[in-house]
Amino acid sequence: MAFDARKILAREGMIILGCAVWAVVLFFISQSIPKEAPQYRYRCVTGGHAYKLTISNRIVTYTPEVRNALFDTIKKNYPDDFRKNVSGFPVPEDFKVESYGQVYSYKGNVKNVTLILSFVALFLLYPLYLGTRFIVWAMRTLRRR
Repeated sequence: MAFDARKILAREGMIILGCAVWAVVLFFISQSIPKEAPQYRYRCVTGGHAYKLTISNRIVTYTPEVRNALFDTIKKNYPDDFRKNVSGFPVPEDFKVESYGQVYSYKGNVKNVTLILSFVALFLLYPLYLGTRFIVWAMRTLRRR
């Protein structure tokens, strides 16, 4: 009987150790991926048209200089829509920045996913294993009777 308890404890200890090693490996893989600066996406609306901009600077306040810089960037990115406008053309009154969001590159997404997987392996893998093992045990027990 004592031998069975030692065997069970050894097996469970090895499973816990395996989960911890897997979590540490995933964590170090995620840390080895170089961090890139996030990009910010803005949706600007003027003249009834919506324009998407992706820039590396986050805009906190919309000063006239920022509005001018955004409008100049739109004119550079969409030259067909602004052919008649020469440089120095004032920002239209209906120019609005409707929404913005943070965009990650492929490397940034891979880094985030591997970091999340390392925490899942550390904290959730063993409880999921125990739950699955319990369900299998319960099904076998009910099938015997």
